[in-house]
Amino acid sequence: MPAQESAPLVASLRLDNSVAQSPAIYLGNQLITRYIPNSNTKPILYPLLTAKGSNTVRNYPMAEGGEFEKKDHPHHRSFWFSYGEINEIDFWSEQAGTKQGYLISSNLQTIDNDDQIGFSCDWDWQGPDRKSIAMSKQQFLFSMVGSTVAIETKIELLATEMDLKFGDTKEGAFAVRVAGSMKVDAKLGGELIDSNGNINDAAWGKRADWVQYEGPVIDSNEKSSEEANSVDPPIASVTMLVHPQSFGYPGRWHVRTYGLFAHNPFGIRDFVDSEAASPGDETTREGGFVLRQGEQVNLRYLVLLNDGRLDSERIESIFRDFANR
Repeated sequence: MPAQESAPLVASLRLDNSVAQSPAIYLGNQLITRYIPNSNTKPILYPLLTAKGSNTVRNYPMAEGGEFEKKDHPHHRSFWFSYGEINEIDFWSEQAGTKQGYLISSNLQTIDNDDQIGFSCDWDWQGPDRKSIAMSKQQFLFSMVGSTVAIETKIELLATEMDLKFGDTKEGAFAVRVAGSMKVDAKLGGELIDSNGNINDAAWGKRADWVQYEGPVIDSNEKSSEEANSVDPPIASVTMLVHPQSFGYPGRWHVRTYGLFAHNPFGIRDFVDSEAASPGDETTREGGFVLRQGEQVNLRYLVLLNDGRLDSERIESIFRDFANR
């Protein structure tokens, strides 16, 4: 269920299912996002707009990137979920060669009720030989928390075919690549902060209940840099919250000042290698695990798209509501 205060605005959210297997979410006539079932190696949501129409994600490689976008990491596609090492298959990269993994979407079902809209779908996790090693069930639920767009994502990852060995890597898992003008490295005012008060580079690899990435949104495909700098651009924020019952909670954050914004519930070693070890803490410095055939892991997130920055007290209030449902 969405936050209690959201109920009056939910009616303005609507689901457009006119494109087969690619539902879109609108707030009135404003597009919020669309499900893209096949974006090279995986499904994604793209774009990712606030209620006032600020696109919070990078356009490249789905569309031509603007001057504030760096054309790196082509596997960083808007809003996605994947992981860099499962049975030595790489589902994170798109340039893994003989280790390349693929996520194939199917069984899409729309959801449209009084308090939430959205859709569910299945993903078949296939190796480089296109044989299935696992499957996952996703549910994307959209609601309004005041004037903030909320996307609740539930993921059930099932070891349907065999045991799954999750490697200990930083490359994953639940992720957004923010707009080029929002990233800290653009030096236009972007900033990221976590629930413990760590800012920018200090937030990388840390455990936290949530992280917010905020900054100015400048559509440089429509405006020149001179025009963009002549007025104050709108500020937008993306905040990602992890439910306490989500696997690996609180996990660690693979969040970078160049715009990658990801939560990793599986990996540890890469994040703590630069930290001083304490006596007897060896087991807490190693990640990865084996998911036995027939078992599953459950993940649950809430992503907030807001016009302007959300203050920490406001995020904490939303987190408490989320954690209690």
